Amino acid sequence: MTNTVADPQPIEHPWLSPEEVAPERASKRALADAVRRIVDQVALIDVSRVSAEQLAGVRAACETAERALAGLPSLSELGGPQNGATADRPLIERGPISGRSNALAPPLEGFWVDGEVVRCHAVFRSTYEGPAGNVHGGVLLAAFDEVLAFGQVPSGHIGMTGTITVKLLGPVPTGERVDFEAGTLGIEGRKVKVWARARVGDRVVADASAICILVRRPEQSPSESTSPSE
Repeated sequence: MTNTVADPQPIEHPWLSPEEVAPERASKRALADAVRRIVDQVALIDVSRVSAEQLAGVRAACETAERALAGLPSLSELGGPQNGATADRPLIERGPISGRSNALAPPLEGFWVDGEVVRCHAVFRSTYEGPAGNVHGGVLLAAFDEVLAFGQVPSGHIGMTGTITVKLLGPVPTGERVDFEAGTLGIEGRKVKVWARARVGDRVVADASAICILVRRPEQSPSESTSPSE
């Protein structure tokens, strides 16, 4: 396919190379890991073998932690993490899929470029279970949204997700490592076509593709770039 857009613009990719992590940020990530473990444990409480009093005691401990957190400086005072320090802004720090400091994220991690392919992996805990013993399909779709976005990196053109197609080819067990890979198929106008794949061991468990749309640069007029609908 012919690349009909301008030459790639320099893009910083802090998730693709080792970084120096300040002690405070390392502690925040460790706190997020602790919260992930708490979420897992809460989801697995067997209410048939626990008393209301025991649960009330745990809730009180959580409320104490909540009050301690409320007393700390917050990025919400700046309008959100996207307005914080440079290291706060990447999705691998704040995002709901790969954010190391976001306890909601599994997270996807280990991003690196292997030639024209971006690779990463994740372990989806029981918190993400759908069918018994397997990862919820919606969680996998969300993971692919992130993986496909990163798959654009080797091309030097980063667009926003337009459409995604995911084919789930088999069960994805919780608690097992899932390896993802993605890359760019080609660029047509403002459309970046991307592919992705997921494996558990040697078994391909899902394939995906996406069309991402490049945002017009301020100096471009609508007539100078292709409409997403074309």
